[in-house]
Amino acid sequence: MATQQRTVDYLLEQATAAGTVSTKPMFGEYSVYIDGKMIGSVCDDQLYVKPFASMPSPYRKLRRIQEPSCTY
Repeated sequence: MATQQRTVDYLLEQATAAGTVSTKPMFGEYSVYIDGKMIGSVCDDQLYVKPFASMPSPYRKLRRIQEPSCTY
């Protein structure tokens, strides 16, 4: 199942406080960037963020965000 554009739009709207957030289509899904650095992927309507030690504190608090109408 491919990611729906409305999911990407929702995630971008919700993440505005994290910095300059953008997405790019990649391999049929989307890669997610904050301030120009790739921080995760949106696959099958789910956001995956890989935390790493050098992430600034606000970014480490990000977890998998899912559109409210979706279930885990």
